Amino acid sequence: MSQEQFAKHLGGVGVASVKRWELGQVQDAAMNTLIVLRTDPLAAKLNLKEVGSLSKTRPAVRNRVEPTPAP
Repeated sequence: MSQEQFAKHLGGVGVASVKRWELGQVQDAAMNTLIVLRTDPLAAKLNLKEVGSLSKTRPAVRNRVEPTPAP
């Protein structure tokens, strides 16, 4: 897979970030986490397990933004 293809696979990641990651020059911890979760099946499974356990202890959060009524 080319760097461009890999960046598209990751979704929202630029080619420059892929290049830095390949060189071990992590610019942003969140970006590194995203790349690891998309490339390491074990890390993804562990993350899914963690997220699942959090959802059992926290109330549901709505992801929808309510429209503001017109004046």
